[in-house]
Amino acid sequence: DNDSVLIEPHIHLFDGKSTQHILYNVETQQTTTREDSMNRQCEDESIIKYQGKILRFGGEDENGVRQNAFFCATVSAAKNGSIRWTQKPNWKLPISAEDIGVVLYDNMFGNDEEDDDDDDDDDDEDQREGSDSIYVLDVSKSNSKWTEIKHLKCPMKSGYVAVLVDDSVHLFPYGDEAEKPQHFVIEIAAIFGNEQKQTDVDDVKCTECSLLKKENEALKADNRALQQQIERLQEEAKERELELVRVKQEL
Repeated sequence: DNDSVLIEPHIHLFDGKSTQHILYNVETQQTTTREDSMNRQCEDESIIKYQGKILRFGGEDENGVRQNAFFCATVSAAKNGSIRWTQKPNWKLPISAEDIGVVLYDNMFGNDEEDDDDDDDDDDEDQREGSDSIYVLDVSKSNSKWTEIKHLKCPMKSGYVAVLVDDSVHLFPYGDEAEKPQHFVIEIAAIFGNEQKQTDVDDVKCTECSLLKKENEALKADNRALQQQIERLQEEAKERELELVRVKQEL
């Protein structure tokens, strides 16, 4: 339940089951533990780095209540990595959520949330279902708000781990809703409006697989060209042998 982010030279870890802020200095390999200035216990929250700042939101508190608050902190190099959190009311999540899959693209946040279903029994894990909704936030503007992407949904209602690779978002569902390990890929352009279906890696249609296929075709073409060159050299060698025989006969 630790959430972490690297802002050199420190790795900042926040223990969701306590109020500890742990710093590991990658240069000196020393660890420092101090009280988190937010002074709250919150598990499964999202923490990400943006322009030297730490952004922190969502999660579930010690009473099992899901959160929608959004906090921002600037890391002080002069004070050995100390931080002080500031709440961002305009950026609060549209729904209380935990286990959020988040990527940062340019200045835009995208998140795929596992939300609170507002059921009277939602303190019971079995009564809480994930969400397939997608929201974006422009973090370059302090007055911006989360906007739901209406034309697109996640592959299933679930918690997610999200990873941005070049211009593609890779989604890995997890939690009770994810029956088996799965891996989905979608282009960023599709999230912002261009039509494109989500791709399941099991169907061998992902960007990575396509690139490997293209590389394989290029290698095959190079191999054919080399083979043709070898055949030409063999023909030239035969002709030279025949010419050498004729010269010897004339002598």
